[in-house]
Amino acid sequence: MTPTVSGQSVVCRRSSRRAIPAGRFHAYLAIVPLVLISGIGMAMGARISWIAMADLPEASMDRPLSVGVCLLASAGSLLALAIASLRMWLRMQEVEKVHMQIVSSHEEAMREARQYRRQVEALSLMREIHRTGNIASPEERLRQALAALAEATGLREATIYSIDPETSAPRPTATYRSGDGSTLFVLLKTGIGGGVADDVGGDGRHWSRGVSCGKLGVERRDRNLTISGDIFRGEERIGCAWLRVCGDGRPAILSQDPADLLESALRDTDIGCGQAAEVFEHRRLLRRLDAGKRRLDLALPLNAEHRIVGAMRARLDAVADDEHAAWIESVLVEASDHIGLALKKEQDSIEAATDGLTGLFVKRRMLSDLARMIWESSESGRGLCLLMFDIDHFKKVNDTWGHLTGDRVLKGVAKTLMKSLRADDVAYRYGGEELAVALPNATVAKAAQAAERIRAAVAEEEFFAEDGTRVPVTISIGVAGLTPDVRTPDALIARADAALYASKRNGRDRVTVWSPELAPPQRA
Repeated sequence: MTPTVSGQSVVCRRSSRRAIPAGRFHAYLAIVPLVLISGIGMAMGARISWIAMADLPEASMDRPLSVGVCLLASAGSLLALAIASLRMWLRMQEVEKVHMQIVSSHEEAMREARQYRRQVEALSLMREIHRTGNIASPEERLRQALAALAEATGLREATIYSIDPETSAPRPTATYRSGDGSTLFVLLKTGIGGGVADDVGGDGRHWSRGVSCGKLGVERRDRNLTISGDIFRGEERIGCAWLRVCGDGRPAILSQDPADLLESALRDTDIGCGQAAEVFEHRRLLRRLDAGKRRLDLALPLNAEHRIVGAMRARLDAVADDEHAAWIESVLVEASDHIGLALKKEQDSIEAATDGLTGLFVKRRMLSDLARMIWESSESGRGLCLLMFDIDHFKKVNDTWGHLTGDRVLKGVAKTLMKSLRADDVAYRYGGEELAVALPNATVAKAAQAAERIRAAVAEEEFFAEDGTRVPVTISIGVAGLTPDVRTPDALIARADAALYASKRNGRDRVTVWSPELAPPQRA
């Protein structure tokens, strides 16, 4: 028997296993004629002897001779039968030995075929993960990579953890779960300090307490229901989720409220960081195999450029045998290198677009985001506004209390700013002490209200110098909205900048909305 690889599947040309049992059956049948012939011969000999003895006188000397001949014939038949039976038994032993050899060869060939198939699946998986590297959206890239991994290995759950830059502790980034006719993918927002990461030390399901879903998108096709939406904790957006439900045999589930379905799936999602923390500590793969339930738990480091950039936890509920478990482990180890590189690429991209001091996006990211938002707004007809901030008398803060205090003030203002934003709002550090916020889907009136709320929050916040002295901090804000004659990010920034400098000229610590009579700012 020769296993061959055809495309993505393995075809095993195997010998018929029915031929061996049939041969053994024929061997058994060969004894039957011998038994019949021997029995007939013995019966005929006995009958002839009986007839011959019946014709002889009782005192005749030939009567004992006839009896002896009869017994000799019967003994010869029995001996012939025993010899034939012995030969057939030896033959059956040879047949059984050949049969066992063929069965052993068959099983060995099947093992080789499984190995070939798994090698093809692993290569296909690596190719699929490589392909996801070309997807622009980080959300879709991670979702498809984990989906490919789960489909190839049969994983029930797979969770990716990154490293918190401040605490070096594991931070759940994405999780993929399948089973019971549904598939769930969750992408958690990075840098949500105190939100998710603090709630996953013990029971990994505690993170979903107080979580709600909003901005849902629902698609129904045939018997499948697809739900996507953002995840909120209070007013803070902490991530997004994607759920696909198959209604085959469960028509009632398709009539349930989509938000309830998504939130119920989130409550059953375990993203505990315990195993990931062990991986970070021991820097090696951790394995737990429940032999009774055949459940396999693996936690392994994600490496890139000779250092750990994260961890992955995988769970499988149906492990066939130790060989199957070893294969899954080898595939995950190989896949972890590719996922680690993808995670490192994403982290580098975020770091390159993020200001190291404030944690806000940099000006380069702001210009690219504004270009995209302006195009989306022109296509959808929805509003877009930009807020420009400036910390009042910031140079005086640096000159009076030093640059370390100035950095502390910048970080504190950025933190206060982030607490005041909606889920869709994006904050940037434009340069120096100037900050900016883009507000998609907002009118100028709503943007002005948001600006006033931020200004008041900063004014109420307490800031302290290195020596403990209280530092008074206020901000000035300019507001500008997108109009048909504004088509570029620079034009929108120029209007918000003009409104900002109007606030500074008029006494600072105030909000000004752009109007045509405002002159462009005169910079020194």
